[in-house]
Amino acid sequence: MSTGFAKIRNGIREHYRLGKLHPFDLGIFVFLNLECSWKTGIYHGTALGIALAFDDASLKGNVNQSLKRLRDHLYVNFRHGNGARGGYDVLINKYEITLGELKGKRLDAWKHGDLCI
Repeated sequence: MSTGFAKIRNGIREHYRLGKLHPFDLGIFVFLNLECSWKTGIYHGTALGIALAFDDASLKGNVNQSLKRLRDHLYVNFRHGNGARGGYDVLINKYEITLGELKGKRLDAWKHGDLCI
C-alpha cells in the first residue's frame, strides 16, 4: 500500500519487555499490521503466504505457531483451520483504522468471540 500508514500501539513495548511476546511473534504482528487492509485492520492470507512473503516456505510452521500464540494471547483472532481452503481473515485486535469511512475507529477482534465477524 502506498497511502496511509501502519499504526502500532506503543503499549506493545511493555508486552515484549515483560516477556509476554516472543520476538518472532512481534515480527509477525508487525507484518500483519503492515500488510492488512488499513481500512479494516484485517489481514487475509495464510501462514504459508506469510512465509513466502519472506521468500522462505520453510518458515510456514514457525509462522503457524506464531499466529496461534498471537491468537491465544488475544492479539489477533481468526477461525480455526489449517488454511487448506485458502486464505482466511486475521483480525488484529485493537487495530486503529487509518483510512476510509471507519478512520479513527478501533477493531475489537473478539467482540463476537471465535466467530471472527
